[in-house]
Amino acid sequence: MSSLQSSPSIPSIISTDYTDDLFKKFKLKNYHTIKSMNEDDDQMNMDSSDGSTTQSLIAENDVETDFEKYYMKQNSQLIDTELHSNLITPDIDDLQRKEKELLQTLNKVDQKIEQHLSLIENNVQPMKHKRKPFIQCEVCHDKATGIHYGLMTCEGCKGFFKRTVQNKKIYRCIGNGSCIIDKFERKRCQYCRFTKCLEKGMVTGAVRYDRAPGGRTPVNIALLYKYHKEKRHDQNREEFNNSLEHTIISDAELKANIENQLNQSLAMDSKIKVTYQFVQLSILDTLFDHLKPLTRSPIPLTDELIKKTSRLLIDSFISWYRSLSFYCLLKNDLNQFILKNRWSKYIFLVICQFLSIQYDHTNLISYDKCLQRLIEYQQNQLISSISYEIINQFLTFLLQLINLHLTNTEFTLLSILIVIQYDKTNKTIDQNDLISLEQVYLKNLHEYENEIRSCKATYRFNQLLHTREQINHLTELLFKESHFYLPYLLIPY
Repeated sequence: MSSLQSSPSIPSIISTDYTDDLFKKFKLKNYHTIKSMNEDDDQMNMDSSDGSTTQSLIAENDVETDFEKYYMKQNSQLIDTELHSNLITPDIDDLQRKEKELLQTLNKVDQKIEQHLSLIENNVQPMKHKRKPFIQCEVCHDKATGIHYGLMTCEGCKGFFKRTVQNKKIYRCIGNGSCIIDKFERKRCQYCRFTKCLEKGMVTGAVRYDRAPGGRTPVNIALLYKYHKEKRHDQNREEFNNSLEHTIISDAELKANIENQLNQSLAMDSKIKVTYQFVQLSILDTLFDHLKPLTRSPIPLTDELIKKTSRLLIDSFISWYRSLSFYCLLKNDLNQFILKNRWSKYIFLVICQFLSIQYDHTNLISYDKCLQRLIEYQQNQLISSISYEIINQFLTFLLQLINLHLTNTEFTLLSILIVIQYDKTNKTIDQNDLISLEQVYLKNLHEYENEIRSCKATYRFNQLLHTREQINHLTELLFKESHFYLPYLLIPY
């Protein structure tokens, strides 16, 4: 009887061990199931670089070890989850609701958007037989296959975004929300990958739940595409502006540091400020060397002599412009536009600056003498009425420039502001980069004037900007009336 009474205790012990073992096996099976689901999920990506390999089955004698690793990993994830409990992807329904609210605040849709978007999304078919350039996926930087849900992406990120929205998945980041998402690391954190998709502008409302093949883009979705595209453009513009200013200022800072070290080694004053380093960009000495031979000319200036001098000045201008720190940041077509269209304004300023040093307000060449030189140059031909007006405007401007007494730094900054000025009349080339570039140098000029002029800085700053407009006007006038040789005629000899 006692044996019968004691027998229930034995199955009780066996049952406890068996339950623990069964629990471990159940947890391990759950672990492998989740892992297998993730692998199957990733294999649905049509991306060629998603080289997933088949995992071999774990042997029975490794069950305990694998479970311990899994259990420790789960514990660490729980701890990280508590620390970063806010790093959870938003609910898909909430995202789509916010997109609908955004649509209500946007302007009316342009009627051409539907046609434009359909052409963009279907542009793969006409180019089927052409070799396509490599375009990066904006999420993971792998090879993109087209515009998917409003963004240029690869098939892998397209499929990932689609499944996430259709299945309304919620992801959590066990890190700090800044995981690397690239071609090789994109599978490690689904939270950061989906977040990057949203930040780059993928639209959840564009995903179809009926799993039917897509047709033409609806008007409301096309409006969201346009909104996100403009938003990305503004962000890229801000990044470009920051990098542009950093490059220009860091270049000036580098020169200031070197100048200070040089002065210290020579036991000289070493308090060199950054804005003063723009003077090192000046090539006035070289430019003036090209003009000085004209002052010793034994005969009146000829076409050949003026042309030869102009070529030397143009070569110096091209070399100087290519040495500027922002040259490598601008697009090649924009640089070519500047070199082709701004050389005349730069040379005009150089000659005027040279004349302002040769003359002063007391011994400035007279109107009659200037007119006489013009007659000699034209070999006693009849002078047109416009020539009289041009001479008058030019002498007035030259007197103003003499009274300005430009410093080398002001001349350099004014030269740069002339060549990078945004041209509103020219619509054949994208000049948007010049707008931000101009602001950087305007800021530097204003800071320089504040350091030098203090209370008169604003007045001086406005004077220089007015001088720039006068140079633009006079250069265009000289070109239009074929009088670009006139400034050369005023060089004393």
